[in-house]
Amino acid sequence: MTAPRPWKPWRKGPVPREWRGEARLERMAQDGYLAGVTQTWANEWFAVMARPVATPWGEVTHVLIRDLPNTPVRDWNDLMRIKDELFGAWTVAVEVYPSRRDVIDEANMTHLWILPEGFALPFGLHHNPRLASSRASEEPAT
Repeated sequence: MTAPRPWKPWRKGPVPREWRGEARLERMAQDGYLAGVTQTWANEWFAVMARPVATPWGEVTHVLIRDLPNTPVRDWNDLMRIKDELFGAWTVAVEVYPSRRDVIDEANMTHLWILPEGFALPFGLHHNPRLASSRASEEPAT
């Protein structure tokens, strides 16, 4: 495991200035999925937005992540740290690769979906159905 890159604390606030001038993002903010954004955070590396989405599983949080130079955000450690710091170490998040017909690729963003509190995936690298409920009560490692 590599050492995490240093970053400053998150600032809550409006969508970063760097995003506001982009016409396609302005369009999405008016009538696309950005219209439902209710929370935003930024630091010197990333800008993060979140919006609630009602689903049959309960409320899911759609998280939109962009780095400020507008390059792909693909470092798993960065994404995990963002999830942990902003939404909690014991939340479960997924990244979706939809069918080709459902792809929307209009902005250089990474999308995570934070599942409802207490949700446990029925699969995983360490999945053992008998242990799934006991893991929820463990303290996160520091």
